[in-house]
Amino acid sequence: MPSTILLQNATILVPSGDDVVPLRKHSLLIEGNKIAQISSHIAPPSAETQVIDCTGKIVSPGFIDTHHHLWQTQLKGRHADHTLIEYMPTGNLQQINYSPEDIFWGQLAGCLEALDAGTTTVVDHAHMNVTAAHSVHGLQATISSGIRSIFCYTPTHTVKSWKPEIVPGGNFLDDWVLKQLSDLATAAPYGDGRVEIGLGFDGLMLPKDVVVSLYDRARKAGTKVITTHYVRGHFSDDSLVDLLDSYGLLGPDIILSHATHLTSSDVEKLSKAKSWISSTPGSELQMAHGYPVCFQDGCSKISSLGIDCHSSTSSDIVTAMRLGLQAERARRNEEVIASGKTPRSLDLSVQDVFRLATIQGARTLHMEDKLGSIKVGKLADLVIFDGTSPGMICASEQDPVAAIVFHSSIRDVETVIVDGQVRKKHGRLTPVEIGPSFPEVHIPKQTVEWGQVAQKLVASRQSIEDARVKSGATDLDSLVSASLKLFHADLARKTSWKMTPRRSSKRVGRPRLDTITPATNNTAILSPNRRTQVRRAQRTYRLKKEAVFRNAIDRAEQLEARFRIVREEVAGLLSDVATEKHQLHLSHPTIHTRLKRLHDILIADCDSSTPNEANTDNLIRLSSSSSSSPASDPSPSIQYHQVSTSPNNNHSIFHNQSLTPLPTKQHSYAFCESRFARQLHRYTLEYAYRLFTDPRSNPSIIYRVFRLVPCIQDPQKTQPRFKQLLMGGCTDPLEVPGLPFYGENAGEGVGGDGH
Repeated sequence: MPSTILLQNATILVPSGDDVVPLRKHSLLIEGNKIAQISSHIAPPSAETQVIDCTGKIVSPGFIDTHHHLWQTQLKGRHADHTLIEYMPTGNLQQINYSPEDIFWGQLAGCLEALDAGTTTVVDHAHMNVTAAHSVHGLQATISSGIRSIFCYTPTHTVKSWKPEIVPGGNFLDDWVLKQLSDLATAAPYGDGRVEIGLGFDGLMLPKDVVVSLYDRARKAGTKVITTHYVRGHFSDDSLVDLLDSYGLLGPDIILSHATHLTSSDVEKLSKAKSWISSTPGSELQMAHGYPVCFQDGCSKISSLGIDCHSSTSSDIVTAMRLGLQAERARRNEEVIASGKTPRSLDLSVQDVFRLATIQGARTLHMEDKLGSIKVGKLADLVIFDGTSPGMICASEQDPVAAIVFHSSIRDVETVIVDGQVRKKHGRLTPVEIGPSFPEVHIPKQTVEWGQVAQKLVASRQSIEDARVKSGATDLDSLVSASLKLFHADLARKTSWKMTPRRSSKRVGRPRLDTITPATNNTAILSPNRRTQVRRAQRTYRLKKEAVFRNAIDRAEQLEARFRIVREEVAGLLSDVATEKHQLHLSHPTIHTRLKRLHDILIADCDSSTPNEANTDNLIRLSSSSSSSPASDPSPSIQYHQVSTSPNNNHSIFHNQSLTPLPTKQHSYAFCESRFARQLHRYTLEYAYRLFTDPRSNPSIIYRVFRLVPCIQDPQKTQPRFKQLLMGGCTDPLEVPGLPFYGENAGEGVGGDGH
């Protein structure tokens, strides 16, 4: 007779369409590895039945993680502040520093951490096969852990040496790799049917015939799924969806991890082929993949959730639910607010994200008839939450799904059952039975508690770190540059990648004003009152600013007075030399001509210093009301800038091109902006526009103030960008991502090559 487990008096989440509803005070009977009965009352079928009192507890379907790298446990903490391109050499390529035994303990711990959080099934992208023994040790650890898994055997890039450049370790599709893939897939499943074999592959840069041959080989051997990383726009703008479709390889067994920045064409082709997406919000939001696409139009029905790297984020699938849901809500709310409206309600619910981690995960694996929901006849993969914990109390009575998604933590996962076997009980992982089933695995047969696994991990982590230092793989900047070449990144994009300076952990700035130290005889460092000093600093700044303005005004008045004197003296001198007595225009015509030219320049500059009605056609209005109606213009005055029409005044940098005046409608005055940063930004744009559109502007001043002279090769192309910005309202952006920067080959296109 099969073993039986009875869950009594529980709140059971059962399917209702695509959602789940709670059955309160119900019981559930497990016989063998399947759910045998769900009812309001079930008596224990035998004296040997294991009865679990679930009063106040929530029984949920086991969670399904469709993308994870379980072997990376020893790297935890290393990637907390890393982007994807920093993770590649420091995480993705670090299996070379693992021994097969290190892989075993890292993989076992990764599986146990997932079980501890309520994940009962995981798609493991196992890029670990440095040698055949590495992959077999990882597979053995998965079998021993008790988790349900699709172990995706992955031909892996390895490293022969790290310095001065990363030297690849050989062909990652060697004959032994292909043979081991076929052998393992043919012999599957393992662990009483819990562990299947899949294929993980990130070598689509290889020739078409190589890729097609590998996929055909894997499918014929019986692989469950084929999974590939896809982060469009990060290394290349090429579409892997288009590539796989052109090769005829898209199909229901394809899982694309991340798939950020999908196009509508990508979504259409994936939907048509019934292929799947695994979104991993924890890593995607941190590592610059882009927003998770699991709620994007057309993607929800082909998406599921994953963890990706528990070396950089939590292995808790509930955390992934929370991040994905809230990030998408924030994005949608921001769109509404940007349109000038206030969100009335939310259009995404906790049911939507709960579905991604349960039944959608099962559909991704084509196991929806066995997993993903609680129904009679399905496999007994269940998670029991303590609804009376400090975190979940009351929420579990109001809405059990909301209680799990927003109020639970790993401590609330009281019991985990996989394939009818209890793997976590009373909040603690059960002992693990290790019994090697492969001759290449030399881990002795034993039963281990988590504490023993933890000791192995600490020692293993240190040996991996020692191997990394010994290999010279310590300089992050050089490792990033070298790994990009190894992964066939688009070199044209490489020039636009910039290393963000690390922020020092040491706090900077002035010390706290109320800090007391012995060195100052128990007195405050700067002032006993923070507010007093802040006000003093503000007053000092204001006085300095006013003094600068006064000095500038005084200087301008002095210069104007001197200018008037010089103009009058030149006019008098020219009048004197033009008399019949002196006849300078006859005796010294060159001197007379220069005096006349100087006089004309002074008079012309004086006449052009003030706009008048006759020349308003040459005025450029730099700011006006944000209102579309001139009648609603709240501004007290209108500022104009004189544009000379004389060709002699055009500076050579502008190539004597005439500029079209900026329209006078729908501008925002800087003072209409609500935030100081935007006021300052708009003032800067207005002043820049004055300089750029005045042919008399001194290039040295432009360079000194804005350092933009090398960029203004063609004002006819630059002006529309400024016009676009200045015509915007108070809520419109003040930057144009495509602002043209023209180098030696001006006009090659907006943005050039990412410069």
